[in-house]
Amino acid sequence: MSRIVRLPRRLSGSAAVAVLTMLLLVSPAVAGGRAASPGVCATGGELVLPSSQLGNVGDGYMLDKGRFTTIAAPGAGETLPYGINNRGQVVGGIVGADGRGRGYLLKDGEFTPIDKPGAAATAPFKINERGQIAGLYTEMSDAAPLRPPFHAFFLDKGTYTDIDVPRAFSTQAFGLNNRGQVVGSYIDADGTNHGFVWDDGVITTVDVPGALGTAVLGINNRGQMVGVYLSDKPHGFVMDGGGCTTLDGPAAAGTQLHGINDRGQIVGIFEDPGGTLHGLRLDGADATTIEAPGARPHTTAYDINERGQIVGFRDLSGASLAADPLGSVMGGS
Repeated sequence: MSRIVRLPRRLSGSAAVAVLTMLLLVSPAVAGGRAASPGVCATGGELVLPSSQLGNVGDGYMLDKGRFTTIAAPGAGETLPYGINNRGQVVGGIVGADGRGRGYLLKDGEFTPIDKPGAAATAPFKINERGQIAGLYTEMSDAAPLRPPFHAFFLDKGTYTDIDVPRAFSTQAFGLNNRGQVVGSYIDADGTNHGFVWDDGVITTVDVPGALGTAVLGINNRGQMVGVYLSDKPHGFVMDGGGCTTLDGPAAAGTQLHGINDRGQIVGIFEDPGGTLHGLRLDGADATTIEAPGARPHTTAYDINERGQIVGFRDLSGASLAADPLGSVMGGS
């Protein structure tokens, strides 16, 4: 049986459900901070990708209409929900008490393992309305954190299809839509990260112009994509057709955008100047931070469905990330 326990509410000023409204600097009209840059999206440094091992102690959450519930697999030291579809089905990864990393599907209150045959460890990241799943696996170790090189996969009705970009050192799938299009990133022979779209076996590279590294982390049914690119620091971006817009969290040392629904609502993560991670939700001009009650101290947000339900992670370790600010479990070289 699964364990989904309601987290206590925490009131803070006018925020009745621990979701605090903050200003996101996305417009040239806003003074201070980085403005949005349509069609450009920028330049710079070494790509870092979101960490799934904040401290090896923590659990997942679902945020629905202001109410937090925890998502915690029985016996797991850490439960990470990465994707949610409109039916409320959740996929993600767990770290067991033995330190081993495994994937799961949470459906109708039951956890079902997702383990690609022959893989040492499997990490599913997104699930669509057809029950198709995209993620990554490794043959290098069954322990957490997962170790590259990675291989991306597409799972449909029990059949796994490998997605490996030709001549890439490592390939990772992070996003999926109802058309079966998969997005992610790969590391080339020179150690550079590139984004990609996989569409029925055809792979298209996606690079933010001028960036030193790109990873696509989410795609909706309209083909809008979100992700992270590296310039002077990690920046979130949205690609819509031929346009690219940079979106950064407030005074952020780094920003990543992970999920986008068909209404254009976006969730992601930003790191504040002190090294703490916060969940981020964007809805048009409105931006809110997401702080899971009891988090010590980090909160992440990984996906949002059409109902506005959000899944993410609540760190309970009390550990600082100052030495490794946005981590690099998903695709580090």
